[in-house]
Amino acid sequence: MKNYRFNPKITLMSVAFLSTISIGTYFIHKNLLPIEQSVKADTVNSTTASYTINGTVGPFTILKSATIVGTGTSTSGFYANAKENDSSAPTIVTGPGSVSVAGTYSGSSMSISSGTNKGTYAANWGSASSLVTTGGYVVTGLNVGSSFNKTWSNIGTLNGKSLNVTMTFTVTALQNASGTNNYIAVSNNLNTFVTSNNINGKFQAKYTYSDGTPLSLSEMNQLAFLGGSLTPTTEYMTTYDASDVLLSSNSSVPTAVKGATNANASSLGLDSGLTTVFYSPTNSYTVSDTDFNSYGYAYGASFLNFSTATPTLFFGNWTASTGKISVQGANHLLFATETSPISVSKLLTASGASDYTLVTPLENAILKNTISPSVLNDDSTAVITKAVSSVVTGPDGKTYPASNVTVDTSGNVSIDKSIFHKSRKLYFDYNLY
Repeated sequence: MKNYRFNPKITLMSVAFLSTISIGTYFIHKNLLPIEQSVKADTVNSTTASYTINGTVGPFTILKSATIVGTGTSTSGFYANAKENDSSAPTIVTGPGSVSVAGTYSGSSMSISSGTNKGTYAANWGSASSLVTTGGYVVTGLNVGSSFNKTWSNIGTLNGKSLNVTMTFTVTALQNASGTNNYIAVSNNLNTFVTSNNINGKFQAKYTYSDGTPLSLSEMNQLAFLGGSLTPTTEYMTTYDASDVLLSSNSSVPTAVKGATNANASSLGLDSGLTTVFYSPTNSYTVSDTDFNSYGYAYGASFLNFSTATPTLFFGNWTASTGKISVQGANHLLFATETSPISVSKLLTASGASDYTLVTPLENAILKNTISPSVLNDDSTAVITKAVSSVVTGPDGKTYPASNVTVDTSGNVSIDKSIFHKSRKLYFDYNLY
């Protein structure tokens, strides 16, 4: 999983609402400050019509691109360190589990020469000579609930500032419940990433600058995560924390990845209610162990537009026909951090009617708007046709559907106040006294 390069950008919109309203016990005063609404507006800067909105799967919007995801420059966006190599050992967070001494990858397996973990562990990282490093570790003796951290430092720069990432891996299910050879082999190189054996799990990504400052949500949304080498037909990735997935439309190596909505969350070890996964139902595309890009194009999915600055991604094996866990042994998962094709360019401050409150998690929600046209290039623009919040709270303190809340392209908020008829009557009754 090396570097995928491109410059085009897609225009999408995300909205966060903040109200400055105060509500009395029985009425709402009319002389309040107007709603303040921050609108993240995006620009289009592409040379070809490379990106399309390709429909939806479950809660995800599917994007297609011939170049998958891209990279920034040394001063703008995420710029990968092509030689990133962090030899620090993983650390156990919750047991059981044991971290090996440093090992060496030989071309198909990770060899540990001493200690209680001494032995050879399948890793499947491809040709050793094609890797940035053959160094790594094996975390053995894992069980459901076991977790460990691994930090990769100096993985690149974000807007010119050096970036690190710590992943917390957690075992959420065993493919063979009575299996004892439960391990994760971890590369010293982030792109090479991990191989898990008999494990379905998740990893939470915590990105920080070199001084320890964590990324904000807006900074996180300058990034995209590509999970590759999704082995047909059993290996999957998914998340609760992203709204978009980008797949390859490259004519030479089109994607084999599909979204499915029949995942059995309990069986797979997913969070309750998470039923959409991305996997490769066919293996009809030629890939090469010396060309990691092919594993990204054909058998990779990029997640972007995150709802949290510390997103969690799930991985593992399943049987597509049943949606349940399957026993597949050792599976390699590639990973790449890249620049998101969605570029937030400016903030608008909106104003509107002051007798309602828009309620959404300010730091934990990305609310998208309808986009027109669906194919964006230098000669097209994105138009906001409707922006909605998840809940509206009226002057009576009750919540209402937000289907009638809109915002225009200048950021002006409007609402059909008929839903607050009872509350406004209370207000007029109060003024009779």
